Amino acid sequence: RIQKEDEARLLKARKLSLIVDLDQTILHAAWEPHIAEWVDSHKEKRDSRAKDMSTFTLDGSKYTIKLRPGTIQFLKDMSKLYEMHVYTMGTRAYAKAVAAVIDPTMELFQDRILTRDENGSLTKKRLDRLFPADQSKVVVLDDRADVWDYSPNLIQIKPYEYFAGVGDINAPPNAQSTNVIPPEILKDDVNTTADVNSSEQGAVSETDRTVNNKNQKPANNILASFNPKHEDTDRILQVISRALTDVHDEFYRRVDQGESEPHVAIILPEIKRNVLKDCTLVFSGVIPLHYRPQDATIWKMATAFGATCLEELTGKVTHLVAANAGTSKVNTARRYPHIKIVSPPWLMNSIWNFKRENDAPYII
Repeated sequence: RIQKEDEARLLKARKLSLIVDLDQTILHAAWEPHIAEWVDSHKEKRDSRAKDMSTFTLDGSKYTIKLRPGTIQFLKDMSKLYEMHVYTMGTRAYAKAVAAVIDPTMELFQDRILTRDENGSLTKKRLDRLFPADQSKVVVLDDRADVWDYSPNLIQIKPYEYFAGVGDINAPPNAQSTNVIPPEILKDDVNTTADVNSSEQGAVSETDRTVNNKNQKPANNILASFNPKHEDTDRILQVISRALTDVHDEFYRRVDQGESEPHVAIILPEIKRNVLKDCTLVFSGVIPLHYRPQDATIWKMATAFGATCLEELTGKVTHLVAANAGTSKVNTARRYPHIKIVSPPWLMNSIWNFKRENDAPYII
């Protein structure tokens, strides 16, 4: 009954619900003392590089968080369209400390925070933990799709990494997974022919390993010389803001047209499929040879965004997504002028940006 009342309240306010992950979604956290010392000292000096960084202490450990650029404005803007929830694999104490930074007045999230202390699982997140009866109005924003079992309600955001080598300090145990995007494919590099040192004769090593080895704490010497860049150019939250607005607007357009039960799990996949709907892809040197291609994360993501993926080159193929220029598939594809041979960042940036990228900068 309570959830039905909540649903009616949301409909009256013309809002949906948004579940927001913390680590590597809207912020990056580190517990290395050298970073915290740098941040504290440079904040006193009003150093612009310390902007959007905060430190706090939990159980004797000093934490540093760096907000993704635009986080505060993003949360404020989305709160006009969505009722906001936090769902994190961090502890409640950690989540409350972060909430004090991103929502000091408790206007955005209030007490709508679910942590691993209450989750019931250290490896999975579930919509029914927050919405047991009706998930039709719920969107999830998280950098991990595997913990949600690839829910159709999910927008998977490009993992945010500011502190090089740190990864996700709150990653689930045994986070090594075949369902996480390989770090070499996450690169933004364009015009590259050697993102992955592999060929069709040799399997790609650790191709689906966890992003940046999330469970490994970096050695002190990696971070002792912490010297942050002057400008953080990440603009992904602007993209996500537009996508979330599109989902919201389409949901209530259908309500206004009299559709009885519009559902985010239908609307969001439709929006995604428009991105690569005219593309037919083949992969080369990207998916390990011992792997069933349809099970690879990059294959799943491409199809979710509308691409047709094939194992072999045919006349219908529009793009060969290749890790390097030396494979037999690349040599074969060069005989067909209509096939664009592109590096993996073409595909990943199209997905992250909800917009098909221009082929030219990524041509191999």
